[in-house]
Amino acid sequence: MAPSPTTSESSKRSTRAETSPRSKGIPRSQTTPTVAASCADTAPSSTPTASGGSHGADTCPLPSLVRMEAERPSRVRRAAQLVAAALVAGTIAAAVTGGMGASIRVQASLYSGGAFDTCTVPSNATLNAWLAGPYRGVGIYIGGVNRACANTNLTPTWLANTLASGWNVIPTYVGLQAPCTTVKKLATIAVDGTAGTQGTAAAVDAAARAAALGIPTGSPIYLDIEGYPLNNPSCSQVVEAFAAGWVTGLHARGYIAGVYGSAASTIRDMVALAGVTTPPDAVWIANWNDVTSVYGDKYIADGYWATHQRLHQYAGDHKETWGGVTITIDSNVVDGPVLGATGIAPAPTVPLPTPPLATPTGAAAGTTPAPVTAPTTTTPTPTPSASTPGGSVMATDSESSVTWTAGTFQQPVLVTLSHATPEPVVAGFGTGGYSVQLTVTQNATSAPLSTFAAPVGLHFVKIPGASAPVYSTNGTTWKPVAQMAGTTLATGAKTGYLKEPDGSIDVRTTVAGWFALLPDPTPPTQPKLLSARFSHGELVLRWAKSSDNSGAVAGYQLLLDGKRTADIAATASSTTTRAFHPSALSVYRVAAVDASGNLSTPSTPVVVEPSPRPATVPAALPAWSWQLHRWIGEGRSGARPATAPTATPAWFWTWAAWRDAPFRLK
Repeated sequence: MAPSPTTSESSKRSTRAETSPRSKGIPRSQTTPTVAASCADTAPSSTPTASGGSHGADTCPLPSLVRMEAERPSRVRRAAQLVAAALVAGTIAAAVTGGMGASIRVQASLYSGGAFDTCTVPSNATLNAWLAGPYRGVGIYIGGVNRACANTNLTPTWLANTLASGWNVIPTYVGLQAPCTTVKKLATIAVDGTAGTQGTAAAVDAAARAAALGIPTGSPIYLDIEGYPLNNPSCSQVVEAFAAGWVTGLHARGYIAGVYGSAASTIRDMVALAGVTTPPDAVWIANWNDVTSVYGDKYIADGYWATHQRLHQYAGDHKETWGGVTITIDSNVVDGPVLGATGIAPAPTVPLPTPPLATPTGAAAGTTPAPVTAPTTTTPTPTPSASTPGGSVMATDSESSVTWTAGTFQQPVLVTLSHATPEPVVAGFGTGGYSVQLTVTQNATSAPLSTFAAPVGLHFVKIPGASAPVYSTNGTTWKPVAQMAGTTLATGAKTGYLKEPDGSIDVRTTVAGWFALLPDPTPPTQPKLLSARFSHGELVLRWAKSSDNSGAVAGYQLLLDGKRTADIAATASSTTTRAFHPSALSVYRVAAVDASGNLSTPSTPVVVEPSPRPATVPAALPAWSWQLHRWIGEGRSGARPATAPTATPAWFWTWAAWRDAPFRLK
């Protein structure tokens, strides 16, 4: 199961032997090579792939998704509730006999911590050695038409011994793959309308294999569907139908239904299931981003599978050594259902090779699959501290996202970012554009949170023709968002924004509400020229500041003969220049520019002309005149030029004054 490795791999982790992906349960020879991070600028007609895991989760754009309703239809919510109740009733204990004749109790559990998976099932001796490391979960492949490794170690005795030693097991089934997969020689889902039936058949086979190993009902089984092209809607529909059949088939046999796959393709399409049919009970998100949290993935809003229903494969295809034994593994962080036992191994004292698991601050509102409930927790989830950690949520249309840092919210909250329609009509701005509503709700009371302890960041992708941010706390009265001088809000400001080099907009806000990017066809007001004068050979211009419908101008331009010759800061109200035509008129004006690039009407002109050479000055100047002029200009530092006459002639002072200011206002 393999997303492409990224260049941000933690330097603390063992060095990888290879950088090509190794798909879960699929032979290396059948996987595609690593995709370079180049498809972000690919034309729409191209076909970027999410080959294995998160190919594309880091390198390919997410295509537009069908917008989800804010709430799941009541019949679907009721179905999810019934499924949750069935899972609780089906989570039973079963006796499994270990290799030494010991009997232990096995049941579905919720586990929060590190896990690894590898194609070949490790021996019990290897797992015992690896108790020296940070992992207490191991993924195993119990079957499937596309499983690559024989896994001769996988027996009921192996399973019993593994559970008895304190390991949590993640059963995985490598079934039929997407019909549009770019991996060769794989068995794929049919496109003749029988995908749902095939998914149910896979569930029947997986349940039988699980039972043969001693995996009781109430346990999770994860379906592995590797990555596939991101811009093939018909392929996505086939995958969704297959997954829906898988979920239905496992539920009928009393098992928890999970799905593993690329964040940008497989799991993205599972989000679509959440709005129309029974979604998976848990998801295993493959995105090799070195983030050891199950939340914050830019492709899956945090509100989906938010109640101990997520696993995240954050790194893949690298070697690690624990207890003197080296294995090539994929690394995962888990906060979801596993097959667990009354573990006898102590909790690991070694941290994960990347930063520790972060508990999500909140979740995005939307159509959330039913929580998975289990009677025991192998490793308890840490109690959130008073200062909640950071997180992020992406809008379902992928055009915007919100991010916050630790301590922004003082209690657990639900964060929602949704596309708001119709777009607002604001005086001075054009129609159209793009708007979102940011809502933060306290989990304990369901009361809205209108202000935050620290700014949150709203990121908007580049919207052609719309670059002026406005906001409203009530959806009716709109105010412009001021452009920030730096990266932090001005003292007392509730909002501010930065324009990134790629044209995207980053808004900082300490308030919830509506935020929009609108077209701005209105230029700033004309700068009023206050004065123009010469000082030590420089032209000094002063003006009254312009205003703009966006709140403030972005800056000013100094125009020479109608062409920009200098950019001036928005805070300035004066400038100087020495650039003049030596033998022609120089016409200067000042114009204001706003953040959308609109240029104001230029100020009234200031005309500069060359001063004529004084008639009393000799045509040929003696050398001492230049030396004396330089000596005076340098502050009379050092000895006076010896060749200069003691009584300086009058023409010298006339010439020196003209030399210092050879131009004048006309």
